[in-house]
Amino acid sequence: MFYLCWHKYVTNKNEINFFRLKTRKRILVAPLDWGLGHATRCVPIVREFIAQGHEVLLAGSGASLCLLQQQFPDLKACELPGYHPRYPKNGHMVLAMATQLPHFIQTIKEENKLAKAIVKNENIDIVVSDNRYGFYADAAHNVFITHQLTVLMPKAWRWMQPLVNYFNHRQISHFQTCWVPASDGLLTPDLLQHPSSIQPVFIGFLSRLSIPLVPSRYKVLALLSGPSPQREQLGEILKKQLKELDIPAVLIWGDFSGEQQTTTEGNLTEMNFADADQLNQLIGASEIVVARSGYSTVMDLIGSQKKAIFVPTPGQTEQEYLANIMHKKKIAITAPQHNFDLKAAIDATAPTTGFVNTDFSPSHLLQQAIQQL
Repeated sequence: MFYLCWHKYVTNKNEINFFRLKTRKRILVAPLDWGLGHATRCVPIVREFIAQGHEVLLAGSGASLCLLQQQFPDLKACELPGYHPRYPKNGHMVLAMATQLPHFIQTIKEENKLAKAIVKNENIDIVVSDNRYGFYADAAHNVFITHQLTVLMPKAWRWMQPLVNYFNHRQISHFQTCWVPASDGLLTPDLLQHPSSIQPVFIGFLSRLSIPLVPSRYKVLALLSGPSPQREQLGEILKKQLKELDIPAVLIWGDFSGEQQTTTEGNLTEMNFADADQLNQLIGASEIVVARSGYSTVMDLIGSQKKAIFVPTPGQTEQEYLANIMHKKKIAITAPQHNFDLKAAIDATAPTTGFVNTDFSPSHLLQQAIQQL
């Protein structure tokens, strides 16, 4: 009798352990390297995978991979080919992207080969690609993350929009699941139009930040992001005007190429980059945030109770669209880069509400999406 009971206990225990092993998945997460937004919004996704008991590997290139490695130093990381987009100085974005199209297509092909190799060598169960169109493998379940199911074209190039989105939707169709970092499509309806063949899953607004409510120390926090040379161009404009206004301010250049450096001259503090903890404190201690109107930046500010000045990257239609939405809702103001006037922009924030009445969507959306995989 004792033997039978012991044997049943060991058998059941082994079955439980086997079940745990079968349900524990190996996840490969790879963000696009156009700026840092794709990487920052992957941080809460990686955290949730780990919280649910799964093993995560990272893949990427450039500063976006560095950011993830800083957040998760113990996770294995794989280097991917970089897209290295070059933004035009004059804002003619469509022509600039068109000339780089052969390089982008080659990068997509290369990352697809690497995705298949990594999935095979690392026994990956699920691939999560944030806007890397070629990062999928037939041997895994593939998840594509995007907030832009419809690519918006500038007015002069609107006739190309159906063709551009035909290829956009065709590439997304290689993935079995499509995640959208939003709670619904009400905030950006024009970005989320899609064919019936794509069934998006809303995973909630994502941010790696948790901004504290602390007394303000700085009038302005200027956050630079995105590829060169536009990032540096806006930085020089802001640096000059911040010095002239002589207000307590911080300028973060968004440059991850070297060791972290901080300098202070008068009332202006400059940093080449800041980690998540530093950003939490700096945003919390600032009255107004000046930044690009990238989708991830907007998500970071949701619930921050801060006023904002958005300066869209010249020629980047999606950022112009997002900035205009925030402006129309009187949450923030938008100002063009070519004749940017910081003092006038600060004055214009007075009647705006800031991100006071906007909350993160329930975290269970991401939890449920991961469980459904």
